[in-house]
Amino acid sequence: MKLKVISWIASTFSLVGTVLNAYHIIWCWPLWIFGNFFWIYWSYQKKEWAQFVLWIVFEGANMFGYYQWTLIN
Repeated sequence: MKLKVISWIASTFSLVGTVLNAYHIIWCWPLWIFGNFFWIYWSYQKKEWAQFVLWIVFEGANMFGYYQWTLIN
């Protein structure tokens, strides 16, 4: 049950981050970064190692994107 709640939280942060990105709102990046932490935790608990690595890569990409966006704006 606990992991189901974690996945709903992660999905919500990811979805809201996507909507904010569509409107070019900078808060999309922190939401994605925060949501990715939940996905990383979820993948680790489920022992889904391929997804675990994928979410770590996404986390790095989101941090880089946030950094780049703050330099531009």
